[in-house]
Amino acid sequence: MLSIKKIAITLGDIGGIGPEITFNAISELKNNDHFQPIIYGTSSIFNISSLKHWKKKFTIVNSLSENILHDNSTIFFVDIGSSLTNIHIGSPNKDNGLLSFQFIQRATEDLKKFNLSGLVTAPICKESLSLANLKYTGHTTILKHLTSSKDVSMAFYTPKLKTVLNSIHIPFNRVIDYLTESYLFTSFKNSIKFSNILGIKSPKIALSALNPHASESGLFGSEEGTILSPLLTKWNNQSNINILGPFSADTLYRRAYQNEFDIIISLYHDQALIPIKLIGFNDAVNVTVGLPFLRTSPDHGTAFDIAYQQKPSSKSMIESILFHLSFSL
Repeated sequence: MLSIKKIAITLGDIGGIGPEITFNAISELKNNDHFQPIIYGTSSIFNISSLKHWKKKFTIVNSLSENILHDNSTIFFVDIGSSLTNIHIGSPNKDNGLLSFQFIQRATEDLKKFNLSGLVTAPICKESLSLANLKYTGHTTILKHLTSSKDVSMAFYTPKLKTVLNSIHIPFNRVIDYLTESYLFTSFKNSIKFSNILGIKSPKIALSALNPHASESGLFGSEEGTILSPLLTKWNNQSNINILGPFSADTLYRRAYQNEFDIIISLYHDQALIPIKLIGFNDAVNVTVGLPFLRTSPDHGTAFDIAYQQKPSSKSMIESILFHLSFSL
């Protein structure tokens, strides 16, 4: 018999679709008795007319305890910021940014304190964080800081395409600054960790090139010859799992889609996210590799423009929860 996984779920930026997709995903999975969701949010959201009926489905608590966690059938709602009277909906907001951080902070504390199984996070807004004077670029950097983790990578999973990112939310003109041994070797290590999470033995891992046609022997740039290839050789000489490449990005993702490679190491955000969102917008899962626990999230943002209109799809949120039932650290 499978044990019940107690999964912490944060509501994200409450001005967006986070609460809706979270509650709808939990409802869709209500007959799955292999996990127990523990929600981190603010009870103030139940004042929103479209969410009022959800309140009775949860047991609202101010904090967790060992005693209440013996109850495997109750959906606990850990209430943070219940004094909030007016919820700003539909655009970035300072209060929502602070709350979204506090949800993550409390969940992270409880993951360690109560040995919870993992974390699923609804979308946050980077501008809301900035308005709250929180200088983070997203969940990855927040969780890296809160867990004092050294080597953390953003990764994405779909059944047909998996990738680890070497750099994330930075301007394009800074991508080359991340083509160093330190950053690339972290990506190499975390691509292997990602394959371990996925249960892939002897993974076939490929590094994407930076320039068109992998620079065509230096015709369209030098980074493949001067940086990427030498670092791959150095890595492969000291590791028992070789990484291949660098391969031209315009065909590499298709090659992985056709099962030639298990995981691609992408050099920058859009290089990875364009193919991922093209083939798996509703079922892709964002995975943070390198944390002391498994963390996943949907592959989309806050969608302020459709918040609380009963429009958003919960598919990616559902997949983010189900990922924990299929895989583990």
